[in-house]
Amino acid sequence: GAFSGLGPGLQSLHLQKNQLRALPALPSLSQLELIDLSSNPFHCDCQLLPLHRWLTGLNLRVGATCATPPSARGQRVKAAAAVFEACPGWSARKAKRTPASRSSTRKTSIKGRQRGADKVGHGAGGV
Repeated sequence: GAFSGLGPGLQSLHLQKNQLRALPALPSLSQLELIDLSSNPFHCDCQLLPLHRWLTGLNLRVGATCATPPSARGQRVKAAAAVFEACPGWSARKAKRTPASRSSTRKTSIKGRQRGADKVGHGAGGV
């Protein structure tokens, strides 16, 4: 494809105003510090799911918005989860997230108990 020759050391990618309706995920570009996809009429459907997932994993502002379908118009590709929920493969991703969120909940409750124990300890020491 058009992006296959880009090396992992690429730090900046400017693709704004190119009339892009779709774009493949580019996970090999691991050192990107800036990516500008603004002013492209992205068609947010299941074919764009890999791009959505890739962009969601980036801690960068990308400026990509959905132009179509009408129900998604104006939504950021990165944040348009509702558009992609009906896509094949979406539930597999959601299943992977569930155990992680449960374990973080457990950690939070354990920390809460520890804080309570610390308060009791301080109170007992002061009496």
